[in-house]
Amino acid sequence: MGSGSEKRQRSKIITVRVNAQEAALIDKLCTATGQSIGALIRNTLHRIPLPRARRPKVHAPLFTNGLARLAALTAELGKEGSNLNQLTHYVNAGRPVGTLANSIESSLQRIEELHRDAFELRTLFMEALGLEPPNHKGPNDGE
Repeated sequence: MGSGSEKRQRSKIITVRVNAQEAALIDKLCTATGQSIGALIRNTLHRIPLPRARRPKVHAPLFTNGLARLAALTAELGKEGSNLNQLTHYVNAGRPVGTLANSIESSLQRIEELHRDAFELRTLFMEALGLEPPNHKGPNDGE
């Protein structure tokens, strides 16, 4: 199609009467394929096969939970990054490293834990978007 809005390209309006069963069937096809009635008719006229299934809608509660967990994870990563930065400044100032070894190791371990949490959140978002099947694990369940 050329440029321009759909209204300018498609200026003819066609109305049709249907019975209750036909209306239900049209609604079912539109819902199953994620198409409007107009797209459904146009695709049928042009003999374009209907899509087999549409992408599922976002699972809002799961997505909202993921956003809250992402905000908390971001805050934790910021804290650990700040701690590691302070430890690096301490070492770069020529102070003895021996007393900081445990702190550095602890900070690096925490960052690794947060990395795993970020991967779990990735999975949660993919499930919420319907791009991966649910793993049937609750948000507070252990590994």
